[in-house]
Amino acid sequence: MEFVVSLNTRISLRAELSLHATIVGVTGPSGAGKSSLLRALAGFEKNAHVTVNWQLALPTEKETKIGIVFQQPMLFPHLNVRGNLALAQEYAGDNTVNFEEVVKGCECAHLLDKPIQALSGGEAQRVALARALLNAPNVLLLDESISALDGRLRRSVLAFIRQFCHANQMRCILVSHDLNDLAVFTDEILLIDRGALAFSGNTKDVINHINRNAASNESNDEGEEFATFSVLEGQLIPNDQGFPYPFKRVQLGNHWIYAEIPDALFISTTPGNTVRLTVPANEVSIDTLTDSHQWQTSIINALPCEIVDVAHPKNASASSVTVTLAIIDEAGSQGTQTLITYISVLSFEKLKLVPGMKVTARFKLLRH
Repeated sequence: MEFVVSLNTRISLRAELSLHATIVGVTGPSGAGKSSLLRALAGFEKNAHVTVNWQLALPTEKETKIGIVFQQPMLFPHLNVRGNLALAQEYAGDNTVNFEEVVKGCECAHLLDKPIQALSGGEAQRVALARALLNAPNVLLLDESISALDGRLRRSVLAFIRQFCHANQMRCILVSHDLNDLAVFTDEILLIDRGALAFSGNTKDVINHINRNAASNESNDEGEEFATFSVLEGQLIPNDQGFPYPFKRVQLGNHWIYAEIPDALFISTTPGNTVRLTVPANEVSIDTLTDSHQWQTSIINALPCEIVDVAHPKNASASSVTVTLAIIDEAGSQGTQTLITYISVLSFEKLKLVPGMKVTARFKLLRH
């Protein structure tokens, strides 16, 4: 997937993405041009110059059908929820999708007979999303479209969108300020600033880039997006009689961690049961005892690591230091997965931490 967009002095960017990128996140400071980018891609900006190759497997004579959902739902007030959805499906053309599947996935089943005026903000957003999916687009553009949903609902709906797009060979571009959502559900991310592409790549690389840039700017006074977590990928291990607990094990090479993962999120896992988890930086502690298998604490997650970077904040009065840790792989060397942690200046000095030092990273049961 690739596109070039130019819009007066507001946007000038070129993006090249992987052929396998189904869900692409877009983030950046307020006013960076994220919404203008989506409007240009949808054809709503008359002065925009747009060249795009969605790389979809469509017949040559068929035009790419684009659906867009804004933060403010644009539902027909003279129809109830069922009427809005039925009208969208009526104009879906040949690519009809299952009504019940979409209604259930967007958690709208109990809303079907409600008038539009009776919907809450989050309910209206879910209905607008369901309407867009029932219209069977090839490309779905979401501009903060589920921002009014609480965390549980939002993650459940995002998991459904990911599964739906994969099953129907759709592309989705998701604009969001929530980096946790983007970290878990997107394949690649575009970081936009002042109408230009500041950085792009696979999701883990972009999150790591944001962390590196923000680490020495604790106050974040430049308005940059600031990730406060690390992203880990591992293999989901099925529970069995030997592990009868109400949470899951995720294997990272020859290590494993424990996490509560709602069933709704399982459909967002990739082939091979690979699951992506976020680890809050302020929940990771550093232990200078390097035997990660010793359990003398209630903190059950422990990973052997090596310190690869220490970032002191620009602000001399800041109380914490950012430490980047590489997880040790099966060969006993630095692996490709990393953790970041914020520790107090006092702890940093008392533990005498330096790059190259072997430590154990500890954090509590992850909850997603």
